[in-house]
Amino acid sequence: MLLGRLKGEGRTISFEIPREIEQQIRTHGSHLNLHAQEVYLMEQYRQAKIPHRQLEEALNLSFQETA
Repeated sequence: MLLGRLKGEGRTISFEIPREIEQQIRTHGSHLNLHAQEVYLMEQYRQAKIPHRQLEEALNLSFQETA
């Protein structure tokens, strides 16, 4: 994962996952919100729904960090 420095602006998207999965992920020290945001944004980019520039801005990363 990129583990970017996501900006605190914008809309909130939420979804539910089974508690068991959440606990497993948190046990490994993962930051669920950060990972979910990154995955969602990367998928939007992969499907050509947002350009690379917007991906960079949303993740607050440089071109090299997202390429």
